[in-house]
Amino acid sequence: MKKPSPSLKGNERRLAVIAAAVIGSWVVLSWGLQPLWTHAADLRLETESQTERLMKLTRLIQEAPAIEQDYSAVASYLSPQSGEQAHRAFLAELENLTRDAGLHMNLKPRTGKQETHQSRFEVELEVSGSQPQLMQFMDSLLALPRLVTIERLRIASMPSSQDTVRAQLVLQGIVPNS
Repeated sequence: MKKPSPSLKGNERRLAVIAAAVIGSWVVLSWGLQPLWTHAADLRLETESQTERLMKLTRLIQEAPAIEQDYSAVASYLSPQSGEQAHRAFLAELENLTRDAGLHMNLKPRTGKQETHQSRFEVELEVSGSQPQLMQFMDSLLALPRLVTIERLRIASMPSSQDTVRAQLVLQGIVPNS
C-alpha cells in the first residue's frame, strides 16, 4: 500500500509561501537590517559630534592671534609678584586712573593679608569731581585686568558745590603668590 503523499492543495500552498515570506522578511529585518540601521545612526551621531568639534577647533585656531594678544596684554598681571610690588603697582594704577579722569584723590593704604596662594591688600580711596568724571573713573576701575573687589562704595554730593560728587571706596586687590 502506498502512503499518501503530503501534498498541499493550492490555497494551502499559497498560505505556506506567504507565511514563509513573512517569517523570512522578519528574520532578515530583525537580524540583518536592524543592526545595520542602528550602526548607521551611531556613525551619523559620531560624525556630527566630530564635525562640531572640528568646527570649534577651527574657530579657535582662527581666534588664536587675538587670544595671544589679549593674554600678552594681561600676562604681567598674572605673573606672581611679591605683595609689596603688587601693592605699589596697584596704587600707581589707581593714581593714573584718577589723574586720567581728572578727579581729586585721597588714598589710605591698609595692611594686606597673606594667604596660601594669593595676597590680598586693601586701599581706602576717596575721590571727588564731577559726575561724568566719577563715572569714567568707575568704568576704568572695573575694566582693570587685575582682580579687584569693591568692598564698600558710598557716593554723595558735596554740600559746598552742587556739581561735585564724592565717592568713598574700599578696594581689595588680589595677586597670586610666587
